[in-house]
Amino acid sequence: MLIGRPLKFALATVLLLLGLGMLISRNGRMGSTVRPEMTGPIQRSNSSSGQSVRTSVERRPSAPAFPSRGRGEDQWSRRWQVMMSEARTTARDEDMVTFIEELAAVDPWRAISLAQSEGDSELQMRLSEAALRGWGGADPESALEWAASQTLLDSGQAMAAVFHGVARDPEAALQFTARCSERDPERMHDYGAYLVAALSRVGEFELAAAFAAKGPPDMRLDWLNAAYSRWADSEPRAALKQISQLTDTQVRRTAFDAAISHWSEKEPRAAAEYSLTFHEPYDRAFALSVALRHWAAADPTEAATWMGHFEPSRDFDMGAAAVASQAGSS
Repeated sequence: MLIGRPLKFALATVLLLLGLGMLISRNGRMGSTVRPEMTGPIQRSNSSSGQSVRTSVERRPSAPAFPSRGRGEDQWSRRWQVMMSEARTTARDEDMVTFIEELAAVDPWRAISLAQSEGDSELQMRLSEAALRGWGGADPESALEWAASQTLLDSGQAMAAVFHGVARDPEAALQFTARCSERDPERMHDYGAYLVAALSRVGEFELAAAFAAKGPPDMRLDWLNAAYSRWADSEPRAALKQISQLTDTQVRRTAFDAAISHWSEKEPRAAAEYSLTFHEPYDRAFALSVALRHWAAADPTEAATWMGHFEPSRDFDMGAAAVASQAGSS
């Protein structure tokens, strides 16, 4: 049976409309599907302004925007897993500190996160400081900004760790401190103190002392005390030799008192014996009095025996009084 042309045209039109409807429905469902790989920042259109507004599907609210350079996921993960599988020893803890410091140079947020995952509070603190040292050596500006506002560590402790990291390059550390002080002059005293401590930790005692000696008058004495105290803790004779070459009377006196006092606390006998080499009356009397006071507190009999080898002198008066006081209280 033949179908007329009008009917054929009507049927074709209906079929075409049905096909378009199915296609539109299918495309609508596909467009609403979220693919697993769409987890990063996306662009959405602001219909009122016509501008593109950048949004993020997932953000860590407290995480700073750290650049991840050469993360090496597998390498870092394997090293961390090996250490975590070992029994806890001093050597393992040191390996963890080294690992965190190395990781922080390339991926600071990951290093800080791993540090905070440590259950032992003391080790957690050491690992957090290591992370800030590593980050400070790579990007001190960003590290200091985060250290000043974070709440994981004491802010002073955190900023000191950043300076320790950058001090591995002493010249860069000096320039960094100058920039910080220029940008935030109210904290200049703190920045200088952090630098002196950091340079001392990496063995740059002479540079730390030179920086302190050039400080502003209202900060110089504090920095000098810190610089020469730390130097004397490690290399007392070298510190005193450097002090003997200072020409500024006030700087020299401050440095000398700090060095002798710290050396006497650790090694009173060595400090007392070295005191006999000083020619300046003040230096000799002050050094002997401080050294003998510490010596008498530790071993009054030995200190008294040592003083008995010398002729009576005003230089020994305070030492003798300290020995007598210890003997009377024992």
